[in-house]
Amino acid sequence: MNRYGKTLLAALLLALASDALAGERATLARDSELRSKALGDAPVVARLKASTAVTIDSRVGAWAKVTTADRKAGYVRLLNLRTQSAQKGNSGVGALASAFRTGSSGQSVATGVKGMSAEQLTAAEPSPAQLAKLAELRESDAQARSTAAAAGLAAQTVAYLPPPATGSDDNGKDD
Repeated sequence: MNRYGKTLLAALLLALASDALAGERATLARDSELRSKALGDAPVVARLKASTAVTIDSRVGAWAKVTTADRKAGYVRLLNLRTQSAQKGNSGVGALASAFRTGSSGQSVATGVKGMSAEQLTAAEPSPAQLAKLAELRESDAQARSTAAAAGLAAQTVAYLPPPATGSDDNGKDD
């Protein structure tokens, strides 16, 4: 998939997911900072322990606005949440995430679709307006190089991976 296809897919998933989590109950998968804004450097409202129950009020990019049982409100990283549908493992994200099982580890990858049902993904349609908005936000190659240089980053050439060997199964193990 080319860069524009990936951008369109990301925009589509974000547009569909914006309200998919509203009102859903969740628990924190790890200790997390409750922040005043959906920013990594925003002031910390509270420090929450793993397994704290929260209600998801809305989603802002990779953040969820949540409210705790004692009515503290703020933002936590979406990946720090375990939604009720994912915990059940038989509907919603749990069913969708099972399509992304990684080998026999039992771990699943649900980044970008957390909180969306299979039906929502199936019914998804492209949003040219969202793609145009992303195109407006894109930096030029020169701007990206300048920003990288200012951060002390240097360009590197990375070789393509070799094609997979024939005769391997879905787990990447040879027959």
